[in-house]
Amino acid sequence: MRIPEQSITSGVLLLVFLFFFTQALFFGPSARTMPLLVSVPGLVFCLVQFIIDLKRQPDGAGRKPMFSGSEVKAIAWIVGFILGISVLGFVYGSPLLVAAYLYFHAGERLRAALVAAIACVAFTYGFMDRLMEVPLFEGLLFQYLR
Repeated sequence: MRIPEQSITSGVLLLVFLFFFTQALFFGPSARTMPLLVSVPGLVFCLVQFIIDLKRQPDGAGRKPMFSGSEVKAIAWIVGFILGISVLGFVYGSPLLVAAYLYFHAGERLRAALVAAIACVAFTYGFMDRLMEVPLFEGLLFQYLR
């Protein structure tokens, strides 16, 4: 039996939500609330979508590529954000990545991208780090340079 491509996507997401659900069960009572609020509806919706995708009959005549051009771009930006935040941290990486996304992908003017980057710095550094005193990930590059 050949599994349709749509089922692969919903199956992977089902496994991701199942992982977060099981991890949340090991947290303390107050810490498990948010992961359960996200993972339980995600599990339900992904399970329903997985069943729907499995029941669909694949159309063999019109074979399409697995990913379209816009999907490849979206995946590249997601991977770029993850790598950028991992290397540069939230305070330095997020403004840079937000500005790059708005300017290169969304087609915004440079001025709008810079305003968004400044707002991102104000939020991550000013509000989250200084005002709320939330310890943000500082990035692997800066941890390595210490």
